[in-house]
Amino acid sequence: MEVLEKILKQIKEDNIVCPLPQPWNVFYKRIGGFEERGDDYDRHRHFPLILNGWYSSKESKHKRFVDSVDYFYRKYPNKRNFIESFFEKNNDWYRWDD
Repeated sequence: MEVLEKILKQIKEDNIVCPLPQPWNVFYKRIGGFEERGDDYDRHRHFPLILNGWYSSKESKHKRFVDSVDYFYRKYPNKRNFIESFFEKNNDWYRWDD
């Protein structure tokens, strides 16, 4: 999980709250979040705070985003490449100082 730790460190060091709404929606679709089911999946803990959810606090958005990255990275090794490339390519971040 060395790469996951690097991603979580990047989030902290780059002052990232979460992606902006459109890239966050794309991210969640691509990792299969909208289709995810199961006893260990808590939709209210991982679902992106976009649309009306965007009015939530920065802390809520940040926790939701970090929780979804952690959950999907650990549970689905086949989604790791996409998650890693998302962090390399996305420039549309909502930051703590915005």
